[in-house]
Amino acid sequence: MVARHQQNGNPSNGLIRSDRSTRENGTVVVPFGSYPTPSFPAGGNARTAVNRPFFDCGVAGCDIDIALNDQRARGVRKVALSIDPASNREFWGIANTTTIDFGRVTLKNIAAYRSSVIESRADLDGTFLQLYDNRSDTNVEQYSNELQLLGKALDDKLDWIFGGFYLRTKPGGVDGSVNFDSVIPGETFRYTEVYNDAQTKAIFGQVGYDIGRFLYGLRFNAGLRYTWDKSSGCTISTSLDVPRVGPGNCEQLGGATGAAKSDAGTYTLGLDYKVNDDLFFYLTNRRGYRSGGFNQSGLSAFYDGFEGYDPESVTDYEVGLKSSFRIAGMRTRMNVAAYTSSYSNIQRTIFPGPNFDGDNNPANDPLSLNINAAKATIKGVEFDFSATPARGLSINGFGAYTHAKFDEFSSAPAFIPLLGNNPVNNKFAYTPKWTLGGGVRYSTRLGDFADLVMNAIWFHSSRVWYVDRPLDTNGIQDRYDTVDARVSLQDISGKGVDVSVFVRNLFDTEYAAAGGVITPQITSATVVYNEPRVFGLQIRFTR
Repeated sequence: MVARHQQNGNPSNGLIRSDRSTRENGTVVVPFGSYPTPSFPAGGNARTAVNRPFFDCGVAGCDIDIALNDQRARGVRKVALSIDPASNREFWGIANTTTIDFGRVTLKNIAAYRSSVIESRADLDGTFLQLYDNRSDTNVEQYSNELQLLGKALDDKLDWIFGGFYLRTKPGGVDGSVNFDSVIPGETFRYTEVYNDAQTKAIFGQVGYDIGRFLYGLRFNAGLRYTWDKSSGCTISTSLDVPRVGPGNCEQLGGATGAAKSDAGTYTLGLDYKVNDDLFFYLTNRRGYRSGGFNQSGLSAFYDGFEGYDPESVTDYEVGLKSSFRIAGMRTRMNVAAYTSSYSNIQRTIFPGPNFDGDNNPANDPLSLNINAAKATIKGVEFDFSATPARGLSINGFGAYTHAKFDEFSSAPAFIPLLGNNPVNNKFAYTPKWTLGGGVRYSTRLGDFADLVMNAIWFHSSRVWYVDRPLDTNGIQDRYDTVDARVSLQDISGKGVDVSVFVRNLFDTEYAAAGGVITPQITSATVVYNEPRVFGLQIRFTR
């Protein structure tokens, strides 16, 4: 729902409400491999002496390797799971934007509230064996407010904005999960409730100044921001069969607590140079910040020193151009950018897995652990172009080259099995070296009936790692290509009706689109595959 109010052309008020509820099948992960591997001798939770008779028994029905071979025989589109994945989500939010115009100065306030309630189930080992399943609940609320004062000065050569920002995230109800790890007869399980309360406060300002008196079309931009973050939380683990504690009683009933604070200043500096309407250059230097925090409270002594983690920062430089021109009368547009980024105190999330500390107490095992592990440099080039060689016909393309390399990688010796024997050679997960794509679009008018529009899009990705460990074959997806196509009849008979037929993944390419659980502590390594070839019909009303 959207509501707006304006009076005398000065104040205006806009209200947006959103309400969405979905019941979905959830994300299905598929076994991709298993541990041990030649690079990682650790065999994970199925290979222990206690669990071996139930998950590594050497015969069908109780053996992870046989289950993996069966999955490979079925292909990636059919799975055999121990639980049915599900994701039930309810979102509710409201946002208000109030603007008051004082002539050359404008006051704007943006306030918002959002509630998210999610219940999910996932079979994270991807097999019918109950090797690593999960049930989780999320219930959080967010409040935010941003106040802006903006305007122009100095004969409109200077535009400026100053303001403040506030964000509060807090529990709205039960928030926690239970892992069904290597389920054997007689085993009991505990539900871990994790409640975090976080606040962000910031002040900011940015100016842009036209310095065309020195060089026509030249503009200087500068912005500063200072951010304060603080977070606190409580963790408590109880029997799965008893009522949940809830956020209000966690600390009083003995839950482990933690807290963290961090703050930093960030900036942006840049020059824009508009040579003419067809050629634009820019140079930008930025510094960014990501807050620190604390890990799950109540961990065992094995994790002493890792109760919290520090902020990470990045400083980057970018230069680029945007251009439009004609080649043999053909309208063409080309944009190119090159950048280099220096990361410090990079936060990495690791998954130690059950009983990584060896104390046989699941109540003090972390679901995950954030650590500061590295410094890195990321360099790259990005481009996109479009051209119109004939009336109704257009072609376009885009691409990116990314060179990401760790300069330093430090970690506690105990975590080396999770990070690789020589972490400085690790890969950046989810960062292919090359991504390329292109498309073609043709449109023509079919008399008084409709506009015929046809288009096709191709995408290519080079090899991508879904884990940092470079030799871990369980986390590598080789290069792949996909093609999508669509044919549409638009504005049929002038009635504002569009009818389209489309196909996604035309050649039914199979590739891992994301990592699932890929850690030597869990014997089964899983990934999330892309959707298969999909045909569809879409009808849209535009009036």
